Amino acid sequence: MIKFFRNLRQSMISQNRVSKYLLYAIGEIILVVIGILLALQINNWNQNRIESREEFKALKNLKEDFTNNKKLLEEASLECKNGITASLQMLEYTGTKPKPESEEIFNDIINGIFVDAGYFPFNSSLDELVNSGKLVIIKNDELRKLMTSWKPQIERVATSYDETVKYEQYLNEYVLANGSWLNADKYIKVQRSVTFPESGFSSDNRELLSELEFENIVENVAIGLDNHLTFLKQTSILLEEILQLIDKEITDFPEMGFE
Repeated sequence: MIKFFRNLRQSMISQNRVSKYLLYAIGEIILVVIGILLALQINNWNQNRIESREEFKALKNLKEDFTNNKKLLEEASLECKNGITASLQMLEYTGTKPKPESEEIFNDIINGIFVDAGYFPFNSSLDELVNSGKLVIIKNDELRKLMTSWKPQIERVATSYDETVKYEQYLNEYVLANGSWLNADKYIKVQRSVTFPESGFSSDNRELLSELEFENIVENVAIGLDNHLTFLKQTSILLEEILQLIDKEITDFPEMGFE
């Protein structure tokens, strides 16, 4: 087509038909401009498709991580609830209240208070996006905002977990000083590679229930776990919002051929 215009232009000049030459010259310019615009459009289309592929891949990775995080959160919450239940059960026996019928019951409860309610989510995909400066490829503004609030929330959860560990450590030290862990560990439901002998001391851990300090420590453990559970519930709400938005964004991609 361009060769055609070039030949025609030369013909017009040779025949001194300037007006027609100008008309065809303008047409040639327009043709070139259209070609440039088409090339730019194709380049933009390819670039947008590349960015969309990157976003789709990022969303799939984020969904996998946050789906696993949901399971871990449910496990941590269950541990927390179990610890609270055991703590409150122990407080039903303190002071002048009737004591458990056997030391075995006490030892089973005391072991139930010590739980691992730590929450350590998978953040590799999110960290990669943030550290590389590619979080902007997520086009949904609300989703980006929620994901930037995820790490600060996890830090608050970690702080509350440290508090529960501190209170459980107080309880552990109190039993170390005033009771028998050897007696208590006989009833712990954990598979061990060693078998411990009977304690050489004639102690009954139920005697701890008569001490006000023991009651106060157990109550602190319950409060710590309850506070931690509150943060876990807040985290669960945030996590569900993130997952819902990720799913919503992913459903828009099959029409673009990314599945």
